[in-house]
Amino acid sequence: MWAAAAQVSTAARAGRDVSAVRSLRRDLGVAAVVVVAVVLVQMPLRLVGVNPMDEGGVLQFSADLLRGRHLYADVAVYAFPGVFWLTAGIFHVFGTTIEVARMAAAVVFGLLCGVVYLLARWSHGPRGAIAIVLAMIVYRVWAFPHWQMLNYSSLAVLFALAATWATGEGLARERTAALVAGGALAAAAILAKQDSGGTTAILLGLAVLALGPAGRVRRAVAFASGGALVLGAAAAYLVATGTFGDLVREAVLAPLNGARTFEYLGRPALLPLAGRDAALRRHVLSYAPPILLDTYGVTFFQSALYRQTAVLDALLKVFYYAPWAVVLAALPGLRRRQGRAPRAVLLLVQTVAFLVAFNLPHDWAHLVVFYPAVLLLAAQVLAPLARWRVVRGLAWTGLAGATAASLLVVRDFAAAYATPVHAPAGTLYTRPGLAQPLQEALDRIAATPASAPLASLPYYPLLDFLALRAGVTRHYIVWPAGPASDRDQEVIADLERHPDAVVVYNANEFPQFPRFREYAPRLFAHLIDAYEIDRVFGGDPGGATIILLRRRPPAAESRSLLGDAFAHADVTASPPTSPPPVLAREVQWPFEHVLAMSTVPGGAVTVRYPLTASAGDHFQAACGIDPERFGETWLPPVRCRVVIERGEGAPVDAAHVDLDPLRRPEDRRWVPIDVDLTPWAGTPIGLVLRLEGAAGAPPDPNLAGWAAPRITSVRAP
Repeated sequence: MWAAAAQVSTAARAGRDVSAVRSLRRDLGVAAVVVVAVVLVQMPLRLVGVNPMDEGGVLQFSADLLRGRHLYADVAVYAFPGVFWLTAGIFHVFGTTIEVARMAAAVVFGLLCGVVYLLARWSHGPRGAIAIVLAMIVYRVWAFPHWQMLNYSSLAVLFALAATWATGEGLARERTAALVAGGALAAAAILAKQDSGGTTAILLGLAVLALGPAGRVRRAVAFASGGALVLGAAAAYLVATGTFGDLVREAVLAPLNGARTFEYLGRPALLPLAGRDAALRRHVLSYAPPILLDTYGVTFFQSALYRQTAVLDALLKVFYYAPWAVVLAALPGLRRRQGRAPRAVLLLVQTVAFLVAFNLPHDWAHLVVFYPAVLLLAAQVLAPLARWRVVRGLAWTGLAGATAASLLVVRDFAAAYATPVHAPAGTLYTRPGLAQPLQEALDRIAATPASAPLASLPYYPLLDFLALRAGVTRHYIVWPAGPASDRDQEVIADLERHPDAVVVYNANEFPQFPRFREYAPRLFAHLIDAYEIDRVFGGDPGGATIILLRRRPPAAESRSLLGDAFAHADVTASPPTSPPPVLAREVQWPFEHVLAMSTVPGGAVTVRYPLTASAGDHFQAACGIDPERFGETWLPPVRCRVVIERGEGAPVDAAHVDLDPLRRPEDRRWVPIDVDLTPWAGTPIGLVLRLEGAAGAPPDPNLAGWAAPRITSVRAP
C-alpha cells in the first residue's frame, strides 16, 4: 500500500513538473513575441533626441575601444566597463553609427519588456502580465531620455531584473543552472553599473541563502559561481591589459571622491505636500520629466496650472516617495509568501536593491530608470484585488487613459524634434534650436583635416562621436566632481601637444552644475590665453550655443587697460543709480579677459582712462555680449562707444558698435574696435569707454563688456 501511494505521489509530481515546463515554454514564447513587438513599436522614433553627455560618452568611449584605446588608462571613465564592451562589440559587427546604437537601445528595452512579462507571470495571468507590459511602454515615454539611448544605468536594470527572474526560477523549481545564470546576470549588472548592480548581487545572494529550509549552501554556491565566472573573466582581462588599477582609480575612487567633495542635488522635501514648493521649483528642470519640459516647457511654465496651483509640486513629490510606500505595502506579505512563493519575495528584494542604489543626484533621470521594479512590485501587491471585475475594469480604463495621454505627448514631441542633423556617424532628429548649431559645427569640423583630433568642452562627447573624431585628451567629460588640478593640467598638456586640434566649447551647461570657469579655473584660463573665438553657432532664444575656437595669434606688444590701469580709472554712471550696482569689473568670459560694465536703463556707464598718446598709438579692444548669455529668451540691445575727451574741446565720438544679438545673429561675436590715437599724440586726453543700456532694461552687470582693452603701438616702418 505504501509503495503504491509513493508511486502515485511520484507520478503526480512528475505531472506537475511536465505542466510547469510547458507553462514556462509558453511564457518564454510569449516573452519573445513581446520583445519583437516592443522593438518594432520603437522604430519610428528611435532616432529622435540628442543626449550630449551620457549617450555621447557611451558611444565615444566604445568607439575608442575600436581605435585601440583602453578604458580608464586612455579614456577617463567613471562607470564600469560593461556597456562599453557591449557597445564596442555591436559596433564591430554592425558598424559605428548612431543608427546602430539606437537600434541596440531599442532592443535593450524590448528585452526588458520580455523580462518584465516573465516576472509579471509570477503573480498574474497572461492578460495581467500583458497589461503590465503595456504599462511599461507608457513608462518608457516618461522615462525619456533613458531607454531612448544606450546607457549604463538602463543596461544594469535589464541585467538586474533578468537576474531576479533567473534566480526566482532556480529557487522555485530547484534548478541549479538557473541559479548559476542568476549569479552571472547579477555580475553582468555589476559590470554595467557598480552601484545598482552591486546592491542587486548582494541582496539577491542574501535572499538565496535565506529562502527555503534546505539546500541553502548548494544554492548559494551555484549563485556565487555564476557571478564569479563573469567577474573573474572581466578581472582577468583587465589585469592582462594592465588596466585593473586604472579602473579602481577612475571608477571606484574618483566617484567616491566626487561624492565627498561635490554637493549633488537631493530629493525634494515631502512636506508641504499641498503647497507650492520654492525649493522644488528652483530645481524643477532637474525634478520634472524631461519630455514634458522639452515638449511644452515655455507653454507649461506660463500656464495657470503651474503659476497658480501646486499640482506639479504634489505629483512630483508623490513620484519621488511612492517607491518606499510600495515597499512598505509589500512587507506584510513577506513572511506569508516566503515559504510558498519565494519568487514573490525577490521582487521586493530587487526593488529595495534599486532604491538603496539610488544615490545622488536625486533627480528625475536617476530615479525613473529604477521604476520598472517599483511597477512590478506595486502590481504584485495589488494582484489579489484583480479577482474583482470592477477593479480590473478600472485598471484597464486607467491604462487606456495613460496610453492615450502618452501618445499625445509622443506626437507633440516628435513634431517638435523633427529637424535632422546629418553627421558622418549617421542622422539624428532634434529641435531646430539645437539642430542648426549642431549641424553647422559638424559641417565646420568636417572641413578640417580628418587627422585633427577634437576637444568638445566641457562635456559634449556626442559631438566627437557624430564627427567620428578621436579625442584630444582622455578627459572627454570635464565636470565638477573630479580632481580638478591634475585633470586641468593634463588637458592643458594634451592641447599643447596637439596644436592642430579642433576645439569646441558648448556654452549650454547643466543648470545644477557650477560654471565651467568656476570648477576648472586653470583650464578655462588656459583657453582664454591660448585660444580665441572663431565662430559662434546658434545662440537663438531657447536654443543651443556652440563656439568654435582657434589658436590665438601672437599678440603685438601692448599696454593693457586692465589690472593697475583699470584700478586708476574713473568709473561713473549716468544717471546715477541708487543703490549703485557694481559698475565695472574684470572678469573672464569665453574666451577673453574682459572689462565687464553694467547696463543702466536708458543711461550709460563710463570708464575713463587719463593718458597721453604717442604717434602710432591705437586703442584696441573688442566689444560684445557674454557668449554664455546667448540663447536666453531676452537680451536687451546695448551700444559700445569710444569717446575722446580733450581738455576744453568737445568730446569726439571715435567709434561705436550697436549690439542686438537677440535679433541679429551676426552680433553673436566679439566685434573688434581699433581707434588710431595719433591725432591726439602728445596731448593729455581722456579715453572713455562707454556702455549704453536700453530704455526699460534692468541693470545687468554681466551682460556686455570690452575684451582685452589695450594700447598698442603701431610704428611706421
